[in-house]
Amino acid sequence: MGELFHIESLHRRGPHSLVYRTGKVFAGKPVALKVIAKGALSERFARAAATASQMEHPHVVPLLESGETNQFLWYTMPLVEGKSLDRTIAEEVRSISSAACGWSSRSPALCSTVTGGAWSTEISSPRM
Repeated sequence: MGELFHIESLHRRGPHSLVYRTGKVFAGKPVALKVIAKGALSERFARAAATASQMEHPHVVPLLESGETNQFLWYTMPLVEGKSLDRTIAEEVRSISSAACGWSSRSPALCSTVTGGAWSTEISSPRM
């Protein structure tokens, strides 16, 4: 990858891929390089890149380039700073869960909690 991109730093590590901050700039923003080793997930990664390249929406980060080497599949997009989507969703779920559980203390209700990333739902009734 060094021949294609100047890697500045590792930005994020996912379960199957790595995202690097590169030395490239696009529209005034640094460029991110997402890389996955060729293997079982290659087809899925290639499909995701092909789909992303066709999307045009103000809330979707555009795909700039994609390609492959002998060992890796990759694509680039403008780097978006901030919290990851999974962290943002987890925080929202905790917030909703907290509100639901607060409401359940006043009447029979649905109290939802998040444990280990999975929803657990309990119907509670008033104690007699």
